[in-house]
Amino acid sequence: MSIPFTHIQRALHSVQQAGRARFHMPGHMGKNLFQSSASSSTLYTDDVTELDEMDVISDPEGCLKRSQTDWSKALDTVASFYLTGGSTLGIQSSIQAAILASCSSNNKSDTNEHHMLVARNAHQSVIHGLVLTGATPHWLLPEFNTDFGTWGQVSPSSLKEALQTAEDCAQPISSVVITSPTYEGVVSDVASLSQICHEFGCTLIVDEAHGALFPYYQYIKAANNTHHLPLPSSAIEHGADVVVQSLHKTAGALTPAAIAHLPKQSSSIITPQHYQNALNLLQTTSPSWPLLANIEQCGAYLNSSNGQCKLSSLLAEVQTLRENLPASITAANTDSQEQDPLSLLLRFKTPLPPEDIAIYLETEHGIAFEAYTDKAVLYKIGLGATTEDLCRLKQALAHWHKHHIEQKETDEIEPLLKPRKQLASFHLPEMTLTPRQAFFAKQQVLPTEKAVGCMSAQTYMTCPPGIPFLFPGERISVEHLDLLPETVQVVSDTV
Repeated sequence: MSIPFTHIQRALHSVQQAGRARFHMPGHMGKNLFQSSASSSTLYTDDVTELDEMDVISDPEGCLKRSQTDWSKALDTVASFYLTGGSTLGIQSSIQAAILASCSSNNKSDTNEHHMLVARNAHQSVIHGLVLTGATPHWLLPEFNTDFGTWGQVSPSSLKEALQTAEDCAQPISSVVITSPTYEGVVSDVASLSQICHEFGCTLIVDEAHGALFPYYQYIKAANNTHHLPLPSSAIEHGADVVVQSLHKTAGALTPAAIAHLPKQSSSIITPQHYQNALNLLQTTSPSWPLLANIEQCGAYLNSSNGQCKLSSLLAEVQTLRENLPASITAANTDSQEQDPLSLLLRFKTPLPPEDIAIYLETEHGIAFEAYTDKAVLYKIGLGATTEDLCRLKQALAHWHKHHIEQKETDEIEPLLKPRKQLASFHLPEMTLTPRQAFFAKQQVLPTEKAVGCMSAQTYMTCPPGIPFLFPGERISVEHLDLLPETVQVVSDTV
């Protein structure tokens, strides 16, 4: 079945063809005011308001609705929603929608009665969603890969134990939030996790921000074109109730394009109307039509033979790169858990810290990195990567091995950065207030060294990847001191 994916673009073309003088928002009136060139870019001419040809983002009935329906048909979802505020908007809307659905089905209007189980490697958007709703979080520790210094899977056994413990304490969980894949590409067993969640009567929200390409591997498999590393399957196929994906992270769309899906395979109480109502609380009423059109174009490409051929060839080239890494460099990829091959996490057999290696390869070889841990360097490979890009990375790694391992020339690299400070071992701080209670409590600013024992009033994290180590309502400990800024915001009553 051919799916057009052209509704928004055709509507914008109609606006241009009309040739009207614009006396409506936005104020640039279709003209690029900030360049000396007399010609206007498409970005400006496509930036229009809710004209008759367009749609209303809060209650789509025209081109936006038809475009979202195309994506929903392509992935066989109940509904899909374009997000111009990134996965942050999608995650926060998902939390709101889950609570809204729970309130509707259980006749509960007090959001403080809702308890959510959150994997501790959650993005800060999850924590801000808890602040907005007032829900009480319970924390779930994923596995931790000590060899690479990264988070791993959420195990089904730990999930079941946490849900049972909450139920035994008369604090039944209404929703679970996990990150899969992780920032470094580790994928959890979503099928088992969703089954456990539904056995306990709670919804499963999956932050699949870094897995936007996962659903499209099914087309490559169907074409028997699998002579390369496979992509993990999407949470859409495994019973999750809401799945949020960042199209800009790997799928080639502009920042911060994203999409949220309500999968058919779930037994969710969350309806499309619940999600739209939650979305309307958080998103702007002034849609960015250039960005919405870009999301549509992304969908058209991913669902085209050209897009699927590009993905297939990229996976083949990445497999060749992985299989031919120098002996001194190891990529994270184990047989016991699924790993996104496009998240290339490399460990270098050298006494030099990973941050120095990352900066050296960037400054000397022009290889920009995504991030580093205390044990490895992360390179993210998106759909826009070319053969030339991958060759440059391969050559840089080979040069590193030859000159700094075989010839032992490690002395030529001067320390470039102070080692990034991390918690020696991860722990869960004591929590006496919910994130919302702490965020809205009376606060004061203290020098960090005087804040030990106080309750944090804000979220503190390292970025990238934006995963907090201290949340509002948690007690600051000595272990946090090296990670915090010079001053911190604390709840006044805890000083």
